[in-house]
Amino acid sequence: MPDANTLTVGLFAVIAQHERETISKRTKDALQAKKARGAQLGSPQNFTAAVRAQGRATMQRNARQHPANQQARQLAELLHDTGHTLWQIAHKLTASGYCTRRGQPFQATTVFRLLLPLNVAPPEE
Repeated sequence: MPDANTLTVGLFAVIAQHERETISKRTKDALQAKKARGAQLGSPQNFTAAVRAQGRATMQRNARQHPANQQARQLAELLHDTGHTLWQIAHKLTASGYCTRRGQPFQATTVFRLLLPLNVAPPEE
């Protein structure tokens, strides 16, 4: 559009934004109506045991590679070597301002997972 000016471009942008909002509202309304009719949203048949295991492994790898968790791991190892319990370590980490990758305070279970060797996967739940 060689003869488009700022007014024309601005109008097209506003119309495009309105169309995006309209599509979004129609989609949300349709999904809400489908859910109200009792339909299950999503595709549970895609969640095979292998896919769930792959997702769990990815989450664990991301948690182990997170810089804050690596620092917390060093402190946890020092405290563990001096005889502190998992609960004491969790309390000390939280009191020192450390939190999990998701921003939660440390618990004994998260400290246990933090102390697992890097090349060993945690046991299946």
